[in-house]
Amino acid sequence: MSELTRLQRALQDERRRRQQACSVAKEQEVWSCQQQLKDRELRKLTERVQKIREEREQLNEEVKQLRDHNYSLMADINTLNQEKSNALLANRDLQIEVERLKHTVQRAENQTRMLRRRTVRPLQESRTPTLPTDNFFHDDTQEEHKEEKQEEVQKETKQAEQEESLKESQPRHGCRPPQMNLLSAVFRLRRELHRAEEQRAKSVAEKEELELRCAQLKGDSKMYRQQKKQTLRQLEEVIRERDKVRRSSRRRDVTVPDLICVAGSGVSGAAAGGGATAPAGEGSVQGERQAAH
Repeated sequence: MSELTRLQRALQDERRRRQQACSVAKEQEVWSCQQQLKDRELRKLTERVQKIREEREQLNEEVKQLRDHNYSLMADINTLNQEKSNALLANRDLQIEVERLKHTVQRAENQTRMLRRRTVRPLQESRTPTLPTDNFFHDDTQEEHKEEKQEEVQKETKQAEQEESLKESQPRHGCRPPQMNLLSAVFRLRRELHRAEEQRAKSVAEKEELELRCAQLKGDSKMYRQQKKQTLRQLEEVIRERDKVRRSSRRRDVTVPDLICVAGSGVSGAAAGGGATAPAGEGSVQGERQAAH
């Protein structure tokens, strides 16, 4: 009986060992499956990190290319702006030159008008013959002017003779002083009237000259005001272009480092996530091994 009980106990112990061995084998299988899954996840994460690094390098290359392209575009824009400003300056210079030429033409017209008035007025006053363009009336007008001159000379001689006769008859004929006084007053008034007409003609000519001079000065002041306005506009455009260039350079300096920082932070975050999961898996595997032993 003792032998039988001993064998039964040995059989039970053997069954217990087999059950424990089966349970350990099952645990080992489960652990190996878990390890395989974790290895697959780790490989996937490493592949993903590698892809992200490659993408980061590609993005860095693209950023460099875009930055170079942006620099070239900015240089082209600066050259175009310079050409535009040069064209505007040339256009303004041409406009100023056109205004100056218009002003010179206007001044020449005013001077010719003034000279024409100066030359025509003495001719009209002296009753000289007409211009040689009237060829078919030239002879008749010359004869008429000669006759008029002769009549004027005769009248002047008659007036001079009358004045001399009056002066000579003044001491002889003392009985007619009122008539002599009247005649002398008439002659004096005629002389004063002639002088007044001459003075009036001179004053009219001076007035016309002053009006022409005033018109010239007005044209000069207008041209100078236009030049001043154009220079102020040019300065405003230059300041505006300078501000545009400064703003574009600031934007360019700000955007490129931001893109690089964003790409680097994305890659580093992905790598940190993969590394954190891998050590956690290894720690769990080691804990399961210790529990199985």
